[in-house]
Parts: sequence; structure tokens; C-alpha cells
Amino acid sequence: MKHKFLSTISGATLYISFILILSKGIGFIREIVFAGYYGTGVQYDIYLVSSVIPLTLNIIVFFVGQNYFIPSLSKYSNFGEKSEIKFSKQVFVSYILLTFILIIPLYFFSEWFLEIFFSLPQKEISSTPKLIFQILLLTVPLSAGISILTSYLQSKLEFKSPAISQLFINFSIIILIVLYSSSLGNISIALGYLIGTLLQFVYLLRKTFGIRAFILETKSLLPEKIRSVLYLNIIYIVLIESIGQLYSIIDRIFFAELPEGGVASIYYAQSLFLFPISIFTFALSTVIFPRISKSFSENNLFEVNEILSRSSRVTVLIFTPISLVYLFYSTPLIKLVFERGKFSNEGTLMTSEALGLFTISLVFYAIYSILNKVIYSANLSKLLLLLTIIGICLKYLLNYQLVAYFAQAGLALSTSITYIVFFIISLYLIKLKLNVSLDKKVWLELLLNVFNGIFSYIFVEAFFYIFSFTDIILVKLSFYLFVYMINNLLIEYETIKFIKQNLFRNQLFFNLK
Repeated sequence: MKHKFLSTISGATLYISFILILSKGIGFIREIVFAGYYGTGVQYDIYLVSSVIPLTLNIIVFFVGQNYFIPSLSKYSNFGEKSEIKFSKQVFVSYILLTFILIIPLYFFSEWFLEIFFSLPQKEISSTPKLIFQILLLTVPLSAGISILTSYLQSKLEFKSPAISQLFINFSIIILIVLYSSSLGNISIALGYLIGTLLQFVYLLRKTFGIRAFILETKSLLPEKIRSVLYLNIIYIVLIESIGQLYSIIDRIFFAELPEGGVASIYYAQSLFLFPISIFTFALSTVIFPRISKSFSENNLFEVNEILSRSSRVTVLIFTPISLVYLFYSTPLIKLVFERGKFSNEGTLMTSEALGLFTISLVFYAIYSILNKVIYSANLSKLLLLLTIIGICLKYLLNYQLVAYFAQAGLALSTSITYIVFFIISLYLIKLKLNVSLDKKVWLELLLNVFNGIFSYIFVEAFFYIFSFTDIILVKLSFYLFVYMINNLLIEYETIKFIKQNLFRNQLFFNLK
């Protein structure tokens, strides 16, 4: 029964979401450990500066591998399992070698590189940033291997092992800090990250090709030409993922034009904005990516349309109340989460304003994350690269125009506008190039959910006012979501009806097989 549940998109999504929530919880404990051992002192500043480039490379490498490998593997499914395995191992070895070659100049010229891009705080500790930088660079080839191993398992509908493997890094960092921070200082964080990544790599290799068997046949894989494995498509994906990391950097360019705390308020607001995306949307897009890729390889556009529409309607159902909570209760929510210590009431107001503007695009950005996988699955990376370039240029121009009038709120507004433009152009592209489109019911249900959310807010506020209940934000939020859910059950529009009929039959979406 458990295997049957995990073989559906709904079951796999719920399982991955649960693991991600667990991982985020451990990550929060990790942040508490950081605060307890390093606070806001110079040691943690040094780590943050020294680690930013290697960790950014890890993100790029992981998503490049995933977005290239899964659609490419689906083409080999018609040639049998042996062809799939051979292709997977070739990509695995080639990708690790390519990323290893990438980090060699960064590793040997790390001190020069750090001196050019960063201001080291003290000459006597200049060796520490260099060591942290070099240690974390070693994780980049491992992340390349992890990307392919994770994607291979996901393509085989094995979501459990990749989800569990994400826990290794946080556990390793916490243990290393507790045991060795007094003797190694901030280097213990980097070592913890390296050990955790290595454990994740070994764990996933055991779950896929097997360590011993793979080592014995690696030599036979090396003579294969890398060119036969990696196509021009991967260059587009590298550019897409790299350019996509520039948004925060573009915001930092306008630092001098912002009031004190402006950049920090954007960071805190964006953290809350991305939190539900990083759990539910990441889980859902991870699960549907192999299925959509397979549907394209079989030229089954009907199934692509169905998965896209059902996924989008469930996304609307989940993200509409989250958006309205962020809009209606942003100030008390931020006060609850952040306002303590040096985080003042002024910081709460600035962050609340930014969060409200980010939230305008939350539902659209969540659906865009699904559209993004459709575009990758259809091998339209060239068009996606063009869209990414347009988006980054639009982001800069909007920043330039809006910051002068709205300060940090202008940065949040420019991001929301850019995300909505991404959504609109992506819809147009898949309709034009693939004849794939969203069901009109997505828009109808979005309106129903918005009206329901507004009505629920008015009802809850009136209820608390009439009966003079204590205004405790967690109680009010819980009551608001309860009223919202009850209203949806009473309205019982198509998605609600479909969920009620099929959730316990494990048929909420298509079976993945």
C-alpha cells in the first residue's frame, strides 16, 4: 500500500514535502547552532563571504544536471534498460570530470580570487577564508554526481532516497560545530558541509549503481567521448541557471540608494516568500518532471495538459490562502517570527511592506515553477534562456526606475513584476510551441479562492472583534485557515470534489508508472 501511494504524484509529493519540512526544521536548528556558537561576530562574516561562490556553484551544478539529465534520459527509455544505465553512467562520470576541471583554477588561485572580489578583514586570518573556500570547492564535483544520482532515482520513481539524503549535510554540520568549533572555529562549518556532501554522495551511489560495481567498470566509461554525452542543450541550461542567480546581486547594486536596513528587510521578506515555494512547489515539480519528460518522449500532449492543469489547480488551492495570509497578516507574522533582539519595530514595518509586494506574484511564481519543468522537458532550453535574459534585464530596469521612488519596496515590486512576466511569457511559449495550455478552470478556481480568502478574513476579523477574543496571531491564523477550508468544502468546486473522491484511492494525479 505504501509503495502504491508513493507511485502516485500526490503521494510522492506529500512524502517529499514532509521530508523537506523535516529538513527545514533541522536547518532551523542549524541556524540556532550558528547563532549560539558564532553570533554575528567576524568568524561567521568570514564564513559567509568565503562560502558564497562555492555554494552558489553547488546550486547551479545541481539544477543544471537535473534539468539536462531527466529529459535526456527519457529519450533512451525506448532502447531498453541497458541503454538507460549506460547513458546515466556516462553522464555521471563526464559531469563530475567537467566540474572538477572547472574548480581547478578556482582552487589554485583561490587567494588571488578572494583578494579581488572580497575585502579580507585581517591579514593574520587571510588563510582562513582561503581554506574555507578551498574546502567548499571540493563539494562542487560531489554535487554534480549527486545531481545525476538524484535525477536517475527520480526518473525511476524512487523519491524516498533522494529526499532522505538531503538530511546528511545539516546533521554533519551541527555535529562538527558542536565537537570542533572551539578548536577549528568557522572551518568546522566547511568541514561539516564537505563530510555531509560526501556521505550524501556515497549513500545515493549505493542506492543507484552500487559502489563496488561502479568502481570496477568506471575505466570502461572513461574512453567514451564526453561530447557524445553532453549536447549543446546543456550550455543553455548552464547559462539559464547561472543568470538566474543574479537577482540578489542586482538588488545589492542599489544598496547605496536604500535606507539603513533596506537590504536586510528584502532578505527577510524574500525568505518568507520563498519558504512555501521551497517545500510544496519544489516537491511537486520534482515528482512531475520525470512524468512530463516521458509524456513528451511519447508525444502524449494530452497527458502533459492534464498533469499541468491538475498541478496548477492544486497549486492555486494551496498558495492562494498563503498569499492572503502574507497580505492580511504580514506585520503580526513578521513580528512573531523576527522581531527580537536587534530586529526593531521599524524593521518589521519595512519587511512587512516588502513581503506584501512580493506576495502579489506568489501564486503566479508557483505555477511558473511547474511551467519551467514543462519547457525543460520539451527541450526548449534556448527559448528559456532568452526568457531568462529578458527577465534579468527587466529586473535591472525596474530596479533603476522604482528604487528612487519606493526604496527597498521598489526592489520587491520589481521582482514581483518580473515573476509575473515570466509566467505570462511561459504560458504563451508553451501554447505557441507545444500546443499545451492551462485549463480555463484554473482561472475560475483562482477567483473563487481569492473571494473565499477575502470573505474568510472579514469573517474572522468580525468574529474576534464581536466576541473580544485575545488577538493572538497563531490562533487567528489557525482560525482563518480553518474557515477558509470549510468554505471550500461547502463550495465544493471541481478540484475540491476531485480531491475528496480520489485522495484515499491514491488517484489525486496520474499514476507515475
